Amino acid sequence: MKTIKNKQISEETLHEYLCELHQTLQSINGIKFFNINSFYKYIGFYMNENDSNKIIHLLTMVEPYIPIIASDDNIDIFLEAALQNNVAEVVRLENEFILGSKIQFIHELITQENDDEWRNTIDTCQAIRKYKTEGIFF
Repeated sequence: MKTIKNKQISEETLHEYLCELHQTLQSINGIKFFNINSFYKYIGFYMNENDSNKIIHLLTMVEPYIPIIASDDNIDIFLEAALQNNVAEVVRLENEFILGSKIQFIHELITQENDDEWRNTIDTCQAIRKYKTEGIFF
């Protein structure tokens, strides 16, 4: 089983990063981003440099623990990749799928309306962290 060594973070650190990311993203509630590039352009243009850099850093740190969110776009990408014979195209689609999951995760963080949704996000990311670092899934 492949484990994450270079970005392995503790349960407490992941929780802190997610809370900080959630809090910073609340200032852009109500905005739906077309893709990850539009998100990065928005934060680069409308947020101060410190907040923009903080969001980018936090997203990079939590990326290995972001759940795959089944949007229509991601399902289409997944199905297209499954039908490919070209390895380069599969890799391109995989990257597109990961970026789609990342923007869906950002939307989830921005639009969460209650503590139960937030707790579910934390629990899901922690379960992914535990599985990837310890090989334990529950």
